[in-house]
Amino acid sequence: MSEINKSVVARRKYCPKCRRIYGVSDEVCPQDRSLLEPEPIGFTSNKLETPIGTILADRYEILSEVGRGGMSIVYEARHLLMDKVRAIKMLLAQLMYDQTSKKRFQREAEAASCLEHPNIIAVHDFGIAPTGQPYLVMDFLVGDSLAELIKREQRIGQFRAVKIFLQACDALSHAHKKGVIHRDLKSSNIMLVQDDAIIDIVKVLDFGIAKLMPASGKFPQNLTQTGEVFGSPIYMSPEQCLGQTLDERSDIYSMGTMFYETLAGLPPLVGNTIIDTMQMHVATKPTSFASLGVEVFPQLEALVFKTLEKKPDNRFQSMEEMFHALVETYVLMGGAPFSKAAVDHGLYMQESTKKYLVDGTIVPMSKTASSAPVLQVHQNTQIEVPLKSHIGGRVRIIIVCAFLILLFSLLALIIYQHH
Repeated sequence: MSEINKSVVARRKYCPKCRRIYGVSDEVCPQDRSLLEPEPIGFTSNKLETPIGTILADRYEILSEVGRGGMSIVYEARHLLMDKVRAIKMLLAQLMYDQTSKKRFQREAEAASCLEHPNIIAVHDFGIAPTGQPYLVMDFLVGDSLAELIKREQRIGQFRAVKIFLQACDALSHAHKKGVIHRDLKSSNIMLVQDDAIIDIVKVLDFGIAKLMPASGKFPQNLTQTGEVFGSPIYMSPEQCLGQTLDERSDIYSMGTMFYETLAGLPPLVGNTIIDTMQMHVATKPTSFASLGVEVFPQLEALVFKTLEKKPDNRFQSMEEMFHALVETYVLMGGAPFSKAAVDHGLYMQESTKKYLVDGTIVPMSKTASSAPVLQVHQNTQIEVPLKSHIGGRVRIIIVCAFLILLFSLLALIIYQHH
């Protein structure tokens, strides 16, 4: 009977790419269109995949598969004791014996353990499945990636884009201060979720090829060597394309490529091949927004192009610096903190209460020693708004009022003389 069972198993087909098991008559994998091969003796699907309904670590019930990539598969799961839905990211079975893949998966867990920020996806647990596959337990996010939003809407409005990238910059600033360089920033790794009535809450994903600096407190293990190229070519910095040593300014360049793509609807530099694209990052300046027929505030365009400078020394030197520059640009785009344009997009100052309204939430306004108003955005990050913006707005109001008073006085005089 055992020999008959082995014969039956051997006649089934399996996909050499995704490792799924199929019937005897199947020829092509419906998932990735690969040609199926005869399943080897003793090769069973439960050795390669975690079946739906499996209980991991006595507390996580696998509910469904929600997606898979080149390195991992993501399941929707339920924490049995807390009755909370979680996402479980698990290394693909076929990579279990690939040491580099396993180390990179562990690297993501190590990077996540250093980070705690509302705009970075939270990782709650790390473990090994009975199949031997390492897995991460994370927040289960419902929303769209920035890549999906761009694909659907083609281009994102300037004010909305600034709000998205303020959050992304704040998240990466936190990571950099903790000694973590992302190295794979791209629009598909920026998730936009909704919380009650607030939309476009950013969650930065996938620290799988992150570089852990000494400040992280983790012993840095070199998964890559000098001269080795890794990342997503469309978003890679020139130094990344050349296989050079990277620091946080490489992430700033990648942030700039995403910002450009968000405003223009297409990446700043794309060649016919991967090599062409990488060479363009090293030597070619991106096309101006005006040449693409896209209207962008000059101050915002200047900021984006500063992030895309070929030499790291010519970019912003930190995410925090970029964050502050972006807030100042936002104010300039609105004309003044209490202008109609700023009100329409959720950021203005209420003169009567001396508070700022950010996305519908009133936040107290403090003052620095220089008396420059300080806008407190979420995460208690403080940004100085130039005092001259407020003074300039008030001066204009005073001039207009004086002109109206003079005009009415002249009209009154004319009427008096007429009578």
